[in-house]
Amino acid sequence: AKESNFAKFVIFASSLLFCVNIASPFFSVFMLRDLKFDYLTYTLLTVTVTITQICAFNRWGMHADKIGNIKVIKFTSFFIASLPLLWVINRSLLFLTLAQIISGFAWAGFNLCATNFIYDAVTPQKRVRCIAFFNVFIGISTCGGALLGGYISNYMPGLFGHKLLSLFLLSSLLRFCVVFLFSGKI
Repeated sequence: AKESNFAKFVIFASSLLFCVNIASPFFSVFMLRDLKFDYLTYTLLTVTVTITQICAFNRWGMHADKIGNIKVIKFTSFFIASLPLLWVINRSLLFLTLAQIISGFAWAGFNLCATNFIYDAVTPQKRVRCIAFFNVFIGISTCGGALLGGYISNYMPGLFGHKLLSLFLLSSLLRFCVVFLFSGKI
């Protein structure tokens, strides 16, 4: 693992997704329960991410072809780390729509280039094994982060009157730690 660039990438991506999923399951709860959005507003805000991703994939692909997948991954990981902070800063519908557009843009670049990075970093003979290895670590990290977030959400102090905002802040701080500790090693 010390010499393998692929192993370093798996550690980085799974650590980042662990931190992401500490907060990720709770954005829906926050919108519906705490912000009292109706289902139409919630749906429109949620689908904004997907629509932005669809629109951004092609552009990220062309950009990654020019500068490389790892540079896009490192760049977008900073945006991914800052996403929960946007929810802490402002909770107006217009601002959150902008935050969701930024989220879709960042996740499109990260997801596309993470997949492409695996194809670049691994020989064709090892590709299936490495993709499976990557997906197992991502799955465990996603589950672990969500379980931890669910457990600690009840114990978080309120921030601006909302416990989940404290969870979002914690997730963002941990994401930044992962980005600063691991992204330079890939």
